[in-house]
Amino acid sequence: MGRRLFERSLIPDFIVSSPAVRARATARFVANEVGYARDIVFDEGLYGAESREVLEIVSRFEDQWHTAMVVGHNPAITQLANQFSDRWIENVPTCGALVVQVSQWSCPDHATLLDFDYPKKQ
Repeated sequence: MGRRLFERSLIPDFIVSSPAVRARATARFVANEVGYARDIVFDEGLYGAESREVLEIVSRFEDQWHTAMVVGHNPAITQLANQFSDRWIENVPTCGALVVQVSQWSCPDHATLLDFDYPKKQ
């Protein structure tokens, strides 16, 4: 998935991840694949977060960041996918990637899902 993001020039200015073991590994692997050179922030608030809590974390992102990556957990990620999508998404699988456009970080609940990719997608 990191390679796919890199090929589409989706390289984050900032990465925040849950501190869970698999989330950390995923964040580090994707960061390496896309050439991310900064430190990854591991936020305890993402572990077990509900969708509204994920949005609260996003609302604190800095304005100079144009692209950010959040590595979190279900069911919150799937709930967010459905909040921002005009079609129903049953499940965002492990390593699924949502590309969401947000007009401003301080109001992340006003966003649009632009793409949904996952490892087994053809």
